[in-house]
Amino acid sequence: MSRNGGPALDATFTADADAPRAARSALADLRGDLDEELAFRLNLLVTEAVTNRVLDQGTGGGRGRIHVEFSTDERAVRGTVADMDFDDARPPGAASAASRDLEAGMMAAMADSWGTRRRADGEISIWFEVLRDRTPTREEYEERFAAALVAHREHLH
Repeated sequence: MSRNGGPALDATFTADADAPRAARSALADLRGDLDEELAFRLNLLVTEAVTNRVLDQGTGGGRGRIHVEFSTDERAVRGTVADMDFDDARPPGAASAASRDLEAGMMAAMADSWGTRRRADGEISIWFEVLRDRTPTREEYEERFAAALVAHREHLH
């Protein structure tokens, strides 16, 4: 794995039920440079983000592709999961609030920072960063999850 900040993983998958597994398999190639906890967190994050994009593309009227990219340096591993070749005509926020709560909680608990971007053409990307030198405790994971739910619900209102 390259630690120079350049792409350590750059792959594209069809947005179907196999995409989360395919993304995890691609991520496995990077594990030689990851400790067990970091690999676990990245696995959960890429699974959650890819599943989100597959479901949104499926309910948004079609199937495009999903682009997954990871870069790394001495400080952190960064990932981006983005739509490709998908035109989602639904308005922002069209998915159910309950699923968004769970997604927000999971992403915030596992990532040190994360967010989403919606391009003018409607394609969405989810980005996240996991720091190398810090492993949250169980209590910190729980606090992160709970705080994300509160923040997400406040954002909705």
